[in-house]
Amino acid sequence: MPEQIDRIEASIVVNVARPVVWEALTDTHQLGHWFGSVFDDTPVEPGAVLHASMEGAPDGQEDWHATIVTVEPGDTLSWRWQPGPPNLPAGEPLTLVTFSLRDEGAGTRITVVETGFAALSRERWDLVFPMNTGGWEGVFSAISEWFGDSEPHEHEHDHDHEHHHDHDHDHNHGDAVRTDPPDRIEASIVMNARRERVWQALADPKQLGAWFNVVLENDIIAPGVELRGKVLHPGFEHITWKATIESVEPQRLLSWRWHPGAADPDYDYSGEPETLCTFVLEDVDGGTRVSFTESGFDALPPDRWAEGFEMNKGGWPMVLEAIADGLAR
Repeated sequence: MPEQIDRIEASIVVNVARPVVWEALTDTHQLGHWFGSVFDDTPVEPGAVLHASMEGAPDGQEDWHATIVTVEPGDTLSWRWQPGPPNLPAGEPLTLVTFSLRDEGAGTRITVVETGFAALSRERWDLVFPMNTGGWEGVFSAISEWFGDSEPHEHEHDHDHEHHHDHDHDHNHGDAVRTDPPDRIEASIVMNARRERVWQALADPKQLGAWFNVVLENDIIAPGVELRGKVLHPGFEHITWKATIESVEPQRLLSWRWHPGAADPDYDYSGEPETLCTFVLEDVDGGTRVSFTESGFDALPPDRWAEGFEMNKGGWPMVLEAIADGLAR
C-alpha cells in the first residue's frame, strides 16, 4: 500500500514580473481560468470564502469553496479547502494550499504547496491525493499557457517513486500561446512478480476490481465484455464503474475503453468520445514491466478534458503502485 504522503509541491517560472502574477493570482476572474472555474466576486482577503463553479458543469453539481488564510501582497496567498471533487461528505480535515512568489531573473517563480493529506482517513487519501496530484499538473499547464513562454514546471511529493480555455487578452498577462491539451497519460513500473502472476492480477475481475476499489459484477474479461461494478469509495457509492474490453492478448496486453472521470450519475456521457486504456506486460530482470497508456483525451470537450485528464494523471501511478504492492505480499 502506498505511503500516505502529506504534501504536494509544484513550481514554475513564468516570464512576467511578480506584480503581474500577483494581480492574476488575486483577481478571481483570472484565477478562475487557471482552475477551469468561474468564481464569484468575493474580495481576496483573510477570512473571505471564495465560491466557484467548474466551467461546463450543471448548476450546483461542481461547486467548491476555499477560505482565505493568508494574504501577503506580492508574496504569499494561502487558503484551506476540502481536497478532491466537490460535494464529498463533510467531516474530514481540510488541506492548506499556499502560493509563494519570488523573483527569478526577469520573471517570477510560482510555487504551490498543498499540505495536510496525512491527516485524512486512508479511504479519503486514496481518492483525493492522486486526484489533486493530477489536478495541480493541470493548473500549472494552464498557468504556463496563460502567461505564455515559461520554463517547464517541477512537481514532487514528499518522496519519489520508480484546461483547455479561451484567453481574455484584455488582461495584462503577456502574449499567451494556445497549445493543444495532452492526448495521453503514460506510466510504467517494474513489478517483482512473474508475468503470469501479473496477468492474473489484471485479467481476473475480482482482482482487477480491487485495484480500483470496485466490486465488479463480471466473471470473465474478454473482448467486447462491458465491465460493471459498484464503487466503494465513500461518497461515490452511487456510481457504477464501467469499461468495455477492447483487446485481450493473454500475458501480454489488456485494453479497454471508458469515459474518464465519469463521476456524475446525472450526466449522460454516452455521446462523448471514450479514451483507450492499454496495459502491456514484458519480462525484465527482476520481474515484469507493466507499461500503461491512456489515450484519446484530445477528442474530449474542453471541460471534460480538464476533469478526466487531471483526475487520471494522478490516479494511474497510484493504481500501478497498488498492484505492485499487492503482488509483493
